[in-house]
Amino acid sequence: MGFDLDDLFPCLEVVSTVAAGIFVGNALYVNLVEHPARMTIADTKSCHKEWMESFDRAKVLQSRLALVSIVSGAGAYYCNPKKGLPFLVGGGLIATIFPYTLFILKPNSIDPVYDEEITSKKSESVVRETIDKWNSYHMVRSLITFPVFAGYVLYLASGHKKFW
Repeated sequence: MGFDLDDLFPCLEVVSTVAAGIFVGNALYVNLVEHPARMTIADTKSCHKEWMESFDRAKVLQSRLALVSIVSGAGAYYCNPKKGLPFLVGGGLIATIFPYTLFILKPNSIDPVYDEEITSKKSESVVRETIDKWNSYHMVRSLITFPVFAGYVLYLASGHKKFW
């Protein structure tokens, strides 16, 4: 008893699409709803605490969603290189989120406010500006994943016809 790659392909492309969709939905929610609401919290310590708690939860979920989309996209390509190519390309684009986060987002807008001891020594305006700057950097993740998700949906809806 084994499995047929042709049978596995549709499952992998759907998993990749759903994971990318949930990722981008979460990312856009944070950018457009949660962050603006967070910034209305008058007390900077409470604002910072809410950001840290939200960040700690979201980083686990978002990294797993990205990995699921990347791995299932690569798997779709493995099962059917012709029809799976968009999922390999999309997974590659989503994979850029990891080095972007590590080398750009983290040192510029996460590390400066992640440690409460360091943050307590900074002025309230610096803490708020850094949290706000984080949202701008975070928007890049939304801008990377939204076209990937939209491309996946269009590709599936077209019956695997090329759209680019």
